[in-house]
Amino acid sequence: MRENIKKILRESYYDRDKLYSKSYILSMVRNAPKHLKEIAYNLEEIECLDSKGDLKICVRIPEFLHIYINGRY
Repeated sequence: MRENIKKILRESYYDRDKLYSKSYILSMVRNAPKHLKEIAYNLEEIECLDSKGDLKICVRIPEFLHIYINGRY
């Protein structure tokens, strides 16, 4: 039970400095309302490396997009 609570808290914690793959964010907002899609498409792009060492396009997301992606919108 405690491990489930810890997992939920870790997943629901918003970190404004965390980088997310832009392709992942765009796939998550594919069925979102139009205003959320516009925000996702206009996020500032940052080059980063993924776990395999490949160059990717990443973004920092605002808190309300994090809430939407986690299903609490």
